[in-house]
Amino acid sequence: MRRLVEAARAVVRDRARFAPAIARSTGLSPEGVELGFTKHVEIDASDDDLAALVAGAGDAPIVRVVLSANVFVAPLRALAIARAAASRVVVRPSRRDPAFARALVEAVDDPALSLATEIDVEEITDGELHVYGRDETIATIRARARAGVIVRGHGA
Repeated sequence: MRRLVEAARAVVRDRARFAPAIARSTGLSPEGVELGFTKHVEIDASDDDLAALVAGAGDAPIVRVVLSANVFVAPLRALAIARAAASRVVVRPSRRDPAFARALVEAVDDPALSLATEIDVEEITDGELHVYGRDETIATIRARARAGVIVRGHGA
């Protein structure tokens, strides 16, 4: 968890590299992106905060994460929950806003955390699938998942 928080700090420090792409993809103003980076990226988590996250994350051999583009800073918490739950995490960034998630994964330099351009829900046979987005999207993915694959929806 600490490595992921440190990676987020590095991305926030280097935000000038990522902010223009995030502004274009999200439609946020440069000021809105700056506000997201400086006020809403959770880089000051205490040991108690991290312990609570780990305690509630569950336990899985692998977690695959499908991210939404609703909130560009959301990938940090999504990746933290997934990594707390599993020793291996595969994340598919939002197609509409992949910059922050990609920057985090690259900055953390954790071989247990990888990016995927696609996750074929119907091919997954083990672990968990964490889905972020609209309730309808979560329901659609849950209906396509194989029996035995736990789908954790993070929606409205």
